[in-house]
Amino acid sequence: MKSQVHLFLLVVFLLSGCSTTTFYQLYKTESKDVQNVPEGMVFENDDVKVVYNFWDDYGNSSFQLFNKTESDIFVDLKKSHLILNGIANTYFQNRTFSESSSSSVSFGGTTTSSYYKGISTALLNGYYFDGFGSASSTVNSISSLSSLTTKNKSTVSEGYAVTTMEQDIVCIPAKAGKTFSGFGLKNSLFRDCGLFRFPTKKKITTKSFTANSTPLTIKNIIAYGFNETMHDSFKSIKTDFWVTEISNYPEPEFTESKYPEFCGEKAKYQQKYFLFDGPDRFYISYKKGANEIFEH
Repeated sequence: MKSQVHLFLLVVFLLSGCSTTTFYQLYKTESKDVQNVPEGMVFENDDVKVVYNFWDDYGNSSFQLFNKTESDIFVDLKKSHLILNGIANTYFQNRTFSESSSSSVSFGGTTTSSYYKGISTALLNGYYFDGFGSASSTVNSISSLSSLTTKNKSTVSEGYAVTTMEQDIVCIPAKAGKTFSGFGLKNSLFRDCGLFRFPTKKKITTKSFTANSTPLTIKNIIAYGFNETMHDSFKSIKTDFWVTEISNYPEPEFTESKYPEFCGEKAKYQQKYFLFDGPDRFYISYKKGANEIFEH
């Protein structure tokens, strides 16, 4: 009997020691340079329209740039920067990207087929970068064809990989746009005596800031022009943001589960949705372990 009790207590201990609970730190931002519209935060002048959407885990500075003119526009990534609290992250990093694809078909007793396509990308300063919109110029491509025969079945597979180099000057055609992938906005939690790190519903509080007291300033600089070789004539777009509010939430107060619908048809399974998502906001998700000693 004692052995069963000891076993039960051991199981409870192991489960409690391994258990984690998810929390979210929510950041809200403001800017005098953009307008909040359904498509995102928009900066616009006579030449271009720039659309931002920060909503992502750790934030996302990626942006879309649309050419409003009748001429090509050239974006200089060597002169374009994301500046966080005064520290500049230059968009051009001279990176190499690889795209791969493979497929296979089996013949015999049964016939099946599968297809996979993925992009291997770089990690920059701990932040995810997918290179879309700034990676081009094919360097090398590899293709292969192989056949494997087994009893009553023959499998044929095919694949290739394409490596590309990041460009420092990106051309945007007239009346078109491109997406530029950026950097994360915050890589660690904000800690404050007025914020519980692992709050219950009744302990959710908000820390507010002004433009002068904010813990995070975000400046995005985009250099562009109408002549690829005349760098001295490039113009510069500068948009400033700052964090105005930070709050910590337990997962049940930050997300909800519901059945997706499309054209009047409801899905069979629920999906999780964020309650506070918006282009001027971002979050950091984190866990509470069993050995946490600080409440704030």
